[in-house]
Amino acid sequence: MEVRSIEQVDQALENPLNVYRNSNRYSGFIDGQGNSPRLFFRGQSKDYGDSNNIASLLRNNNKDNELDHIKKFPSNIYSQRVTSNLQKLIYMQHYGLHTRLLDVTTCILVALYFATCSDSSEPGVIYCFPNFLNPVDYQEKGIIPQETQREDQLENTSLDVEVALAYMKPADKKYIYNESTKFTELVLSNESRLSLDDRKKTLYKIYETLLENTEANTLKELEQELKCEDRVNNLNSVPTHFHQAYQLIYPAYMQLINSPQVCRLLEILRADSCKAYVKPIDFTKLFTECFFVTASQINARIKAQHGYFMLQTFPETTSISKIQNMITKQYEPQKIIVSATFKDSIQEELRHLGYSRETLFPDEETLGDKYSKKINSINNSY
Repeated sequence: MEVRSIEQVDQALENPLNVYRNSNRYSGFIDGQGNSPRLFFRGQSKDYGDSNNIASLLRNNNKDNELDHIKKFPSNIYSQRVTSNLQKLIYMQHYGLHTRLLDVTTCILVALYFATCSDSSEPGVIYCFPNFLNPVDYQEKGIIPQETQREDQLENTSLDVEVALAYMKPADKKYIYNESTKFTELVLSNESRLSLDDRKKTLYKIYETLLENTEANTLKELEQELKCEDRVNNLNSVPTHFHQAYQLIYPAYMQLINSPQVCRLLEILRADSCKAYVKPIDFTKLFTECFFVTASQINARIKAQHGYFMLQTFPETTSISKIQNMITKQYEPQKIIVSATFKDSIQEELRHLGYSRETLFPDEETLGDKYSKKINSINNSY
């Protein structure tokens, strides 16, 4: 993680350009909703150490129950246009409740405001996250670019699944997490007698057949094709074990997908009108990525703050250090230090540029009058 420091506004504008100047080499991007490649920023009034860039729910991972938060949030506060489970989580985040969403912005001056708006005794920090990578980096990190996933018709159902998990009981969520980990080890572990390449290709063929994107109409037909392919390759002195890999992976996948816990997950996806419930879930990709997402119903505050969110995918029982490592691996965030000595002068510069409490929180007074008592009572109940 590269660390830089600034003392005035124009230096904040220069730093991201220096950090990511060679943007032409980034041709792939990873994103939960297909947003364009861009930089995301997060400003904090001080360095919070181990909890930097960790969503509020996960910072209290030994105390908070995600489903309890959702159930206690009054449904009459939701806008009538907010219907999806993701939008409901964004609404909760908007009102200051604990979620797995982390507030970010695409405007570095907004991030700079939040890095300097309070606590003048300590340096502020800005984190820069690119949602794009060099294709070589994708391969090394084992990440599939979002655009490639859509070309393959698999799409990134992980985002829909991760949102649906928020609406499950902790025990069910933990079961899916643990069993997904076991399944991933079965497919990707280097300890198996079958080659990793054979196992990965076989899993992909299973998904393609389930999506009806192959000549095999059923998994039984796929199994016969794999047997034939093994025989042909062995005759050509290129031994493969696709059929053995199929016999290893398929039963484990079916056991997981048909478990009562995953069936409940699929019911949540279906009720949320997510197409993911009819697609094969890639359990090797669950709990391995964070996604940048946006609210489809943009309110005045989100618009003023150029607001987006990072959805962090882990259940409450996962360690913060594991989430930090995943974010670092996936996005390689860069850190900008804002000198405490210059916080006040930077705030004054920002005010002249139109970035102030009044402009960034245009709905604050209205919301405060309408909902503050309800929200405060919810927060105080935890």
